[in-house]
Amino acid sequence: MIEGRSGKNRAVGVEQDFPWGIFVNPIQPALVGRQQKVPEHSHTEKWRVLRAEIVGALKGLCRPRRGAGTFVTSKFIVAPGKALLIFNRRAQRGGSFGDELLHRLEAHLASRGIPFESAWHDAIRSVGPGHLPVAWEAAREIVEQTALARRFALMVNSSPAPGLQATWVDSVAVDDFSGGVCAAQILAPFAWRGKTIVLGGPKNDFRSQGRIAGFCSVIRNASALHAGTWFAEEAGRSALAVARSGARAVFCCNDLLAQAVLFSCSKTGFSPPKLVGFDDAPIARELGLSTVALPWEGLVQTTADRILKRLSGDAEHAARILLAPRPVCRASA
Repeated sequence: MIEGRSGKNRAVGVEQDFPWGIFVNPIQPALVGRQQKVPEHSHTEKWRVLRAEIVGALKGLCRPRRGAGTFVTSKFIVAPGKALLIFNRRAQRGGSFGDELLHRLEAHLASRGIPFESAWHDAIRSVGPGHLPVAWEAAREIVEQTALARRFALMVNSSPAPGLQATWVDSVAVDDFSGGVCAAQILAPFAWRGKTIVLGGPKNDFRSQGRIAGFCSVIRNASALHAGTWFAEEAGRSALAVARSGARAVFCCNDLLAQAVLFSCSKTGFSPPKLVGFDDAPIARELGLSTVALPWEGLVQTTADRILKRLSGDAEHAARILLAPRPVCRASA
């Protein structure tokens, strides 16, 4: 037996042998008492007759969804009343990506009159049907629970695990790999003249990994170092190693790491390399740092658009949206 989608009216499928292979009949109970022998016609005619029986039975079990090309169970999805922004507590740190994202998203939602609440990840254990979970760097288990309950969720700057649960989870993210490629293209004219280094953030951070992978796909002989942090004040040792390396070109996976490299060069008297950061944070403009700019407006607006769709009752397939960052060239490269 093969069970169909869950709901009050659950159809049970039975595998049946036909000359061209196995066919799964999802509405066998509806045909009980109506055993109708299929005439000896061509395969096309057999399929036409069988399809007519299936469609006739499904009309009593399911409702058609326009444009879906199939049927869904008769249980309607109830739209949530408001979004629940669930952020990792790292967003409490001023100047961080999470801090900037949270403030921008809250301001944008408020300006559009989209109802929402905000909470830290360790203060939430579950989310009821009245809320749409919107998660950043947190609450993956809550997102999974919501998807298992066949309710929608949204992940910001991340993606759900592949599989059935992902059909209920929207995601809006920055294309870090593409950003790394952009940085490599800016530094390519200098890279061939000497050593090239990539200074990443935390080693297991998917953003750092994506940016390093994109950069090294273009400049294959680049050496990768990991600062273990995204913050300048904690990256002193790694930044000093970069300054002393004599590298001709350096890509830092965020602007604060680039700031640390410039500070180390200034402190030790080494000439700064050609340098590119990532984010286009305020410090990049202050230092005249070439960088790869995050698409902040696009990230916030697209996230708000997805939230509004789900709150309005839109039940279409989950979307995976990747936004491309753009290079900003200044004096450092």
